[in-house]
Amino acid sequence: METALKQTAKLMDHVGYRTRLIVLSVLFPGFIIVCEGLAAIWLSIHGTLSFDEVKDLADFIGNKNIVLVLFLSLLLLAASFGIGFIARTFSFGVSDWLIHRGHFPRRSFAQRMDHLSEVYGESSVNPVKELYHVFSLVQRHSTTAAVTKLPRPAEFYIREYCKLWLRAKVPSLCTDHTEIEINVFMSLLIPMGFVALPILTAGHGPFNIGLALAAITVSLLMLGKINESRCYETEQAIVNFLFAHWERLHTRTARAAKSTKATQAAKARSGNGVQKPAQAVNGASAHGRTRTRNGGALNGLGGTAQGQRKPSRRPEAPINS
Repeated sequence: METALKQTAKLMDHVGYRTRLIVLSVLFPGFIIVCEGLAAIWLSIHGTLSFDEVKDLADFIGNKNIVLVLFLSLLLLAASFGIGFIARTFSFGVSDWLIHRGHFPRRSFAQRMDHLSEVYGESSVNPVKELYHVFSLVQRHSTTAAVTKLPRPAEFYIREYCKLWLRAKVPSLCTDHTEIEINVFMSLLIPMGFVALPILTAGHGPFNIGLALAAITVSLLMLGKINESRCYETEQAIVNFLFAHWERLHTRTARAAKSTKATQAAKARSGNGVQKPAQAVNGASAHGRTRTRNGGALNGLGGTAQGQRKPSRRPEAPINS
C-alpha cells in the first residue's frame, strides 16, 4: 500500500510538472499574442484604445447569451494554446539553428566538451564517456556526415540522455528546474517582439518607431541569453552525470533503495502475522524443554531412590561346631 501511494505521488508530481510547463510556456504566451493581435486590429479600425472602451466591450459580450460567452472563451483558449505552441516551436527552431551554426554562442559543442576535459581532467572525463555510446556523436560529427542526417544535433541527444539517466538514477542531481526556465523565457520571445505590431498600428511617429525597435532589440537580446542558458543546461547535465559516476552516487542510491525495500518487506511480513508459525515453533521448543526438565528431575529422583536401596545379602549358613 505504501509503495502504491508513493507511485501515485510521483505520477501526480510529474503531471503537475507538465501542467505548469504547458501553462507557463504555451498557454500564457499564446494569450499575450492573441491580445496583441486583437489590439492591433482594434487600433487599425478605431485608431484609439482606452480602458473604458475595453470595459464597454467586455460588458457588451457579458450581457449576451451564456452559450455565446462560453463559446468565445473556449475559442480564445484554443487560439491561445495553438498560437503559443507554434510560437514556442518557432523560437526553439531559431535557437537551434543559431546554436548549430555557432553564432550565439560562438562555441561549438565539441569545443565546450574540450573545455570540460580541461577543467576536470581528461583522465576523469574520458573513462566515463567511453562507457556510453552516445558521447561518440561528438567525434562522429566532426569526422563523418552521418550525424548530420539526424533530426537534431548531437548536443540534444547527449543532454537528454544525461537528464534521463540522472532522473532515474540520481534524482537529486536532475536539471528539470533549468528546463522550465528556458521554456518560459523562450516562449516569451515572440510576444516580446510582437509588441511592435500594435505600437506601429497606433502610429508611425518617431516615438512609436523607437518603442517598436526597442521591443525587437530586447527580444533579440533575450534570444542570445537564452542560448547561453541552453548551453549552460547542457554543460550542467553533463557535469552532474560525470559527478555521479565519480562519486558512485547511482550505486549508493540503488543500495539505499534495496535497503528500503527490504525494510518495507520485513514490516509487511511482521504486520501480516507471518511470524506466528515461528512463535508456535518457539512454544513447542519451550514445551519440549519443560518436559525434558521434568523428565530429568524424575529420573534424578528415581536414581536417588535406587541409590538409597541397599543390595540384599544372602544369609550366611550356620557354622556347625
